[in-house]
Amino acid sequence: MRAIAWRCCMDPGAPPQRFLDLVALRLMGESATDLSPAGPILGETLKVWAVSKSIPARFGVTSVVIEDLTYSVGPPRLF
Repeated sequence: MRAIAWRCCMDPGAPPQRFLDLVALRLMGESATDLSPAGPILGETLKVWAVSKSIPARFGVTSVVIEDLTYSVGPPRLF
């Protein structure tokens, strides 16, 4: 679901991203977040760096920030 939300947060001027690519980037970022002492700082930076290989960095940064803010403001998580 978060990959779909991330895709919806992409700027319309950015090149379209494949859903499965975004799922892979989400998994990579979440793994880095969970396995490193740097936590979300490393995971989110890694996602921006990875997505910036296929779209301009400014689109990557804004999409990650908007998706994270939307997720953190949303309803409480059950698990």
